[in-house]
Amino acid sequence: LSEIGIPIVMSIKGDGVFEGADALWLNSETVILGTGFRTNDQGGRQIENFLSDLGVKTIKIQLKKGVQHLLGVMNFLTEDIIALNDNKAPENLENILLDHGYKVVRLTNEEEINNSRGMNFVNLGNKKILMPTGAHKLKECFQINGCEVVECDISEYLKAGGGIGCLTGILYRR
Repeated sequence: LSEIGIPIVMSIKGDGVFEGADALWLNSETVILGTGFRTNDQGGRQIENFLSDLGVKTIKIQLKKGVQHLLGVMNFLTEDIIALNDNKAPENLENILLDHGYKVVRLTNEEEINNSRGMNFVNLGNKKILMPTGAHKLKECFQINGCEVVECDISEYLKAGGGIGCLTGILYRR
């Protein structure tokens, strides 16, 4: 990262643990931070304190037991539409998203979410997403909500338990 000009401005210390997929920007002034399996309370506090020093508000939510990270619960379809895994979302999450001006598309197809990793997509911008093949109902839902969908066969990677989002790192998003 430093070779391409991205500075490391903070490191989690002590017993703190933080997963990048647990912190998602709702806007330029607000981050939603999920704590649970991969981000503990100590790591969450360190992130919250760091962001506060930058003038950024952090909204902390406790993820449900068994949820790996926040990005597995919500994902940005477009700049103003969020796909929400209805079965794994904490009760207050949808209201937080609505309060911040997002339209929420509630997903309930556990088969396609879990087995095909259909919610583990990457937003490519301009209402275009990259998602794994095999999640036909989710693809149709995304298209109904105005997204152009590009599919990719990641069947071999699925055997390792990940998805397309796990294969990418967001360095910059407009």
